[in-house]
Amino acid sequence: VDELAAVALAELRLRPGLRLVAGAAGGRAAFLDWYAVEAGVALDRGRRWDAALRYRPELVAYVGALDRFVGHTLALDGRVHVGPTLDAAVAASATTGDDRDALAVLTTLAWRPAP
Repeated sequence: VDELAAVALAELRLRPGLRLVAGAAGGRAAFLDWYAVEAGVALDRGRRWDAALRYRPELVAYVGALDRFVGHTLALDGRVHVGPTLDAAVAASATTGDDRDALAVLTTLAWRPAP
């Protein structure tokens, strides 16, 4: 196997509208191994909107590198139910580490017209 990755995510509802989120991930490729954990909090108003903020440290080991290093990511995900046929979502992450400083933003619109 040249590449392998796994991820596990869990949520614990503390009370209606408030959840703790946690996860772990890791992988191996031809040029690097990486291992990460994450933790955060999520808020929601039922089906109306949902938002989650998570922090993820990640241990990165490049093949042939002298040292491993830890990268840090702060991620914010949000979704809003605009109307009966439209949802909007955004996922943003800011990452910093020895090999990158990056900001990524992905937006999604889900439209479900009546048949």
